[in-house]
Amino acid sequence: MRIMTLFQVSPERIRLLAGAHPEFLNEVHGTLVKRHGSVESYLREACGIEQDTLQRLKDRLLSD
Repeated sequence: MRIMTLFQVSPERIRLLAGAHPEFLNEVHGTLVKRHGSVESYLREACGIEQDTLQRLKDRLLSD
């Protein structure tokens, strides 16, 4: 990332930009739920992901 910015962006700033901040994630989640009812509905309706693909993803993420 620093090479792409020609070393003009500090490592600390890159970490800030690339990090996952809980308050941002909560805001995105709230917006998705408000607009689509659930994240799963958003993935199906807005992203066009088929139900069987979502089920396989769930199975992989939730497996022991």
